Amino acid sequence: MSDYLRNRERMALVEPATITPERIKNRRALQHLKEGFNRRVLMMDATFRFLLEQARKQGGKRLSAYTAIELSTQLNALYLNLCGALDNLAWALQYEHNLLPDVNEASKKRLQINLFGTPFLTALETKAPTLVAALRKHESWNTDLRDLRDPAAHRIPIYAVPGLANKEDAAKFQQLQDEANRRFQSGDHKGGMDLIFESQNIGTYQPIMVLSHESGYELRGIVKQVQQDDENFVAVSGGVLPFLFG
Repeated sequence: MSDYLRNRERMALVEPATITPERIKNRRALQHLKEGFNRRVLMMDATFRFLLEQARKQGGKRLSAYTAIELSTQLNALYLNLCGALDNLAWALQYEHNLLPDVNEASKKRLQINLFGTPFLTALETKAPTLVAALRKHESWNTDLRDLRDPAAHRIPIYAVPGLANKEDAAKFQQLQDEANRRFQSGDHKGGMDLIFESQNIGTYQPIMVLSHESGYELRGIVKQVQQDDENFVAVSGGVLPFLFG
């Protein structure tokens, strides 16, 4: 799918709460849709544009340390908003249809309001069995999303790799680092820092993100991963919204 069509599908998600808000009867449900879900979708859209723009630099010069941090910030923001938008949909369903009685955002049972949680889906199935069947098709995606990429659930954030080096580049990098250390030890701080900065320009940029697990590191392609997550997000949201808005 082209970037234009992908963007059009994503932006269509904000239309129901914008155009026909009167179809939602519960005030708090509408807040979760207009002030939560819609705003998150707009922020996600801006992030997608930034990520794709950076990805076009593939094969070019290694990213600067500042750009790499900005890219990492955008990646983590994307997944925070994606997971948050799914939660906004769950709360909108809860408030509009009272799926789990006496559960609200101040309740001790608030964690049960989970779009893919068993108690939540069981309650929703009595009102929308077709929707629940559609949601269950995305359960494995949601598990992977929450387990591996939800920044709110982990102590170590997603990291965008500034550049990759081949064996020759790696050897040159180590040579510059070793020479920089020798200059530092000899008192030549400026010379050492110049070599450190030179070493940071070695390698080429590839749009790769790193997930840090207890068992080790996992590399995933940024473009492929975010496009898959966007596709699943649009499919899930595109099933929930028609039920909410009738």
